[in-house]
Amino acid sequence: MLSANRQLFILLSLYVAQGLPFGFFTQAMPAIMRESGVELRYIGLMSLLALPWALKFLWAPVLDRYAVFGMPLRKGWILLANGLALLSLLVLSSQPQDWWLGAGIVFTMFVLISLNLFAASQDISTDALAVETVPADKRGWINGIQVSGYRIGMVIGGGAVLAWLPVLGWQYSMWLMALIMLFTSLPVLFMQDDKAKGSVRHHSNNHEHDTVIEEVLHESIFQSWKGLFSLKGIGFWIVLLILYKAGDSLGTAMLKPLLIDRGYELQDIALIIGTWGVLAGFVGAFIGGILVKPLGRIRALILFAVLQSISLSLYGLYANGVLPESVFLSLCVLEHVTGAMATIGIFTVMMDYCREQHAGLDYSFQACIVVIGGMSMAAFSGFSVEAFGYGWHFVIASALTVLAALVVIWRRKFIAGLIES
Repeated sequence: MLSANRQLFILLSLYVAQGLPFGFFTQAMPAIMRESGVELRYIGLMSLLALPWALKFLWAPVLDRYAVFGMPLRKGWILLANGLALLSLLVLSSQPQDWWLGAGIVFTMFVLISLNLFAASQDISTDALAVETVPADKRGWINGIQVSGYRIGMVIGGGAVLAWLPVLGWQYSMWLMALIMLFTSLPVLFMQDDKAKGSVRHHSNNHEHDTVIEEVLHESIFQSWKGLFSLKGIGFWIVLLILYKAGDSLGTAMLKPLLIDRGYELQDIALIIGTWGVLAGFVGAFIGGILVKPLGRIRALILFAVLQSISLSLYGLYANGVLPESVFLSLCVLEHVTGAMATIGIFTVMMDYCREQHAGLDYSFQACIVVIGGMSMAAFSGFSVEAFGYGWHFVIASALTVLAALVVIWRRKFIAGLIES
């Protein structure tokens, strides 16, 4: 078993590595492309580059079953995925920015979606590593590390790249990101090799452990999928995963347009949401990670959802002019804190719901359900504002979050049975 400090450092570095490409293409690239005169249709297509994160469950069974390079299962795939991501950044450094955003724009899309494919694949193995090595009573804390590390990576790949670019230029900026990717991969080299075909879960009965491993290796990918969809309560669980973060995704998708319509400049939005919001997210992840254990899974899910519903409803009051302009920064900080706490709560119970030896598939599938649900609600958000206005839009988002809390209260015994089985 990994020592606590080593495990913490390895997981933190890997989650930073995951956030790096996501922040680059969601935050930095749209601004860089528009400044370079790229047509809006290409910038719009950038959203499709998130597809690997929504579909990663499709190849997760392969990463659960087959080792690479003769290395332990999780370690080998993590190093391969990070190595390919690093190579993608070096490819981007091989040509000047004008070529990538001009004649080579289609190839740019290919390289970026490949970069996200590798990052999403690393995420499969990293999440599986966390599920397999972290005791149940420490999963809240580890999920706090996950969210914080991912946000750090997004800040580096997004805001920091935009700040470096005028000074370093395109090539050196790509080299610098590749160097960061290299450094965040190095701790994995010091992971202790596990003798049980890459699995790092320890069992009190070694014979039982070997039997489980052999069953997984002889199980077809179809059987792995069949086992997932045969889990007790899987239909209800999918609905809960979609519902729990639906209000957050619906509401916050229209936050920046609201600020634009209220007369905020881009620099102001970047400072409020990109700086204060991110810092508040760190605090929320830390608080959520600490509180999950003493509160218990069910109470944490309920409390965090209620707190997030309050923050979303306050946005509605602000949009309707009930709250003054001077309080918006406080509202933004509160919403990012409570949003991160809710994320920690649902991610923790997602870990609890995973089967032994299928952690990559099970956790990836659940994460993809959350992503797809969030993308769907965000896509609907513009229609909601057009139909009801900003104020009622945030009220509806708040109501969805309250509904999630009520569902958890209603089925709390059933949920407890699912995550404890």
